[in-house]
Amino acid sequence: DTVPGEGMRLTGPEAGRAALSALLGGASAMSPQNKQDRRQLLLLLLTDADGLQKLYYFAQTLGVSEATVSTDLDGLEEYCAVFGLRLARRQSQGVELTGGERALRRLAVDVVCRIPDVRSFSANYGYPSLRVMDEVQKTLQGEWAPKLDWMTEESLAMLTLQLTVMVERVRRGHTLEQGETPAAAGLPRQLAGQLCDSLESRFSVSLPDGERSEVALFIRACRAKHLNPLDINDAAVYRQMQNMACRMIDAFDPRLSPCLKLNEDLIQGLSLHLWSAVVRLRQGIELKSAMHDQLVRD
Repeated sequence: DTVPGEGMRLTGPEAGRAALSALLGGASAMSPQNKQDRRQLLLLLLTDADGLQKLYYFAQTLGVSEATVSTDLDGLEEYCAVFGLRLARRQSQGVELTGGERALRRLAVDVVCRIPDVRSFSANYGYPSLRVMDEVQKTLQGEWAPKLDWMTEESLAMLTLQLTVMVERVRRGHTLEQGETPAAAGLPRQLAGQLCDSLESRFSVSLPDGERSEVALFIRACRAKHLNPLDINDAAVYRQMQNMACRMIDAFDPRLSPCLKLNEDLIQGLSLHLWSAVVRLRQGIELKSAMHDQLVRD
């Protein structure tokens, strides 16, 4: 960007700047420590890229050979397909993820959720942006804290991550169109609208209706779970969830099921997760798991 009276400056996502630094320096600025980190970072770079990128770009950024990048891409194709995304490769032109903005964000959020220490990962590799994440947290922990005090710690962490990815994508000019996300009304829509207004002010961005609907859908799911918690003291309902959990374990591995069903913590955890799914279905909220197709197939 050109700044009158000052000169020129380089703008863009932190991951992109780190990648450019690696290319200019002739060495990797990211240097993933293991295969898992490398593949997670490769996925995030793919979601961050605008259009086709050559394998050379990813190889230089990650500090590996183009053959290794190609092998990693082969290993990630099935995972990307779960989100409705396709790794489109074009000879002599490069590779890109295709499948829509909402699917790209779902992938990015899922990848980051699998990272044990997100802040350390971000400090090492520049993604997700710590600065954006910290500003989102300040928003949620400031004036918004009383409005969201009903949210669980897990839901609040997921909301922070969802909003961080949203802000980063919008800054890059990628927005969700109205109609891509089911509409939500009432309190979730009201909260989403007010929250997006706060984020617009903090980050100097414009969040259209499609973005607000996405935030409202997430708040609606969290709200439904909060208003309909599973009471483990309700013997009839809890027994139903336990029986369903046991049937799932039997279907997963009949040989190990007798042993697994002795684990009370496992049964209780599965029962609570199943109840959350029941609540969402009762509310008409369809949040399909990214692993649904693979789970059915396997």
